[in-house]
Amino acid sequence: YSGVKTSILILDKELNQKSAQIFFAKVENDGFTLGSQRTKIEKNDLPSIIRCLKRGETCEKIQKVSKDEILQSSDLHLSGKKTERVETYSDFELVELDKLMTIQNGFAFKSKLFNESEGKPIIRIRDIKTNSTKTYYEGDFSEEFLVDNGDLLVGMDGEFNACIWSGGQALLNQRVCKLISNEKILPKYLYRMIQKPLKEIEDDTFAVTVKHISGKQIKAIKIPLPPMEVQQHIVDELESYQMIIDGCRKVVEQYKPSIDIEESWDQIALEKLCTIVRGSSPRPKSDSRYYGGSIPRLMVADLTRDGIFVTPKIDSLTELGATKSRPMKKGEVVIAVSGNPGLPCILNIDCCIHDGFVGCRDLSPEVEPEYLCYLLLTLKSVTSSQSVGAVFQNLTTDQLKALPLPIPSLNIQNKIIKKLRQVNDLVDGNHKLIDIFNQKIQGKLEKIWGKR
Repeated sequence: YSGVKTSILILDKELNQKSAQIFFAKVENDGFTLGSQRTKIEKNDLPSIIRCLKRGETCEKIQKVSKDEILQSSDLHLSGKKTERVETYSDFELVELDKLMTIQNGFAFKSKLFNESEGKPIIRIRDIKTNSTKTYYEGDFSEEFLVDNGDLLVGMDGEFNACIWSGGQALLNQRVCKLISNEKILPKYLYRMIQKPLKEIEDDTFAVTVKHISGKQIKAIKIPLPPMEVQQHIVDELESYQMIIDGCRKVVEQYKPSIDIEESWDQIALEKLCTIVRGSSPRPKSDSRYYGGSIPRLMVADLTRDGIFVTPKIDSLTELGATKSRPMKKGEVVIAVSGNPGLPCILNIDCCIHDGFVGCRDLSPEVEPEYLCYLLLTLKSVTSSQSVGAVFQNLTTDQLKALPLPIPSLNIQNKIIKKLRQVNDLVDGNHKLIDIFNQKIQGKLEKIWGKR
C-alpha cells in the first residue's frame, strides 16, 4: 500500500437527468486495513454515506455541488466546495500573495528528452519533497525557466508541497512554479507561512484523479505580513531551530550499531546457535476466519531502525488464524527475509510472524539476544561488494542457517551490549530533540497566525 489518495468517478445517466447537483463523498475508512492483507476493521464510512444518499440527507462526509457552479470554474475540475474556515486574528495584517510576489510557471518540456545523466537537471513535482533531482533534460530551453538555489518552489499537483530549492541550478518543469518575492516579503518567510494555507487547500480539494492547485488560487492566499525587520527575526529564529533538527536527523539517519569483531572469536553457524523456523501466513488472505482477531502478527512495516525491541501494531489474527501461522515468544529474535532482508528485532510480546520472517527459537545460553541483534545489524551494513553484504541482498532461510557468526564470551557480549545501549540512548535523545524543536517551530507559526 502506498499513501496515495484515490478517487472513484461514478457515472449514472438516469440520475444525471434527475439532479442538478453532483455529490462528493470523502471515504477515509472502507471497513478494511490499508495493508496488503486488507484485514476487516470496525471503522467504515460507506454505510453512513449510502444511508444519507438514499434518504437525501447531508452529512459531514458528503458535499453536494451544483453543476452550474462546476461549469463556472475556469479549470473545470470536479472538486467539492472548500470548507468554510473561521477567520484568524493575527497581530499582523493579512495580505494577499498577489501583492507580495509573482509566479513563474514551469514549462512543458518534452519527456522523451529526459534521461538520467546528460543535459540540464530538471525539477519535477516529485523532486519538491526531496529537494533534489536525478532527471536531466537534453534539449533547448529558455533561461526564464532556470531555478537557482534559494528559489521558492511549489508543486501544483497531488500534494501541494513547497521548498527552498537547494539542489543546484535546474530547469522548472510543468506543474511546478517558482514564487518570486517582491521587496515587501522575504522568500524564507513566505516559505514558512505558505505551507499552512497550501495544506488547507489540499485538504479541501476533492479530486477525481490528481489534485490540482492553480496560480490564481495561490495568489489569493492571505498571510500575516509583519515589517521586514520582524520577518528577519522570525526567519532567524525558525532557522536556528531547523539547524538543530537537521543535525539531529543526520545523527539518527547515519547511526548504525557496529561491533568491532576480533579474529580470535569463534565463528559459529546460526543454525548451531538456535532453531530457525520460517514464518507462515493463513490463506486466503483477509479471510475473516483468520484475520482481525486479538493475536498480534508481526509485519515488516513494524520493524524500524529506531530500536531493536519491537511491538507488532499493524496486523492481527484470530485464534484459528494463529494455528496456521508461526507463533513466537516475547524476547525471541526475529529476522526479516523479505521487504528489508536481514533486519532483526527482539519481540516485546508474544505474537505470530508471517512468511517474510524467520524466527530464532531455543537460542543457545552462550548467546545474548541483544548481542545477536546488534551483530546482525553490523553484518547487514557491510557493503554489497563484500560477500556477507551480497548474502543480505538476496536472503534465504538456508543462507541464514549457514551464516557464520563471530561469538565471543558472554562477558564480552555484555560489555558490547552495555556500550551500544549507551549510544542508543544518545540516538534516542536526538529523536526527542527533533520532536521538541518541531513543536517550537509549530508553536511560533501558530503565534504568528494568531488565534481564531
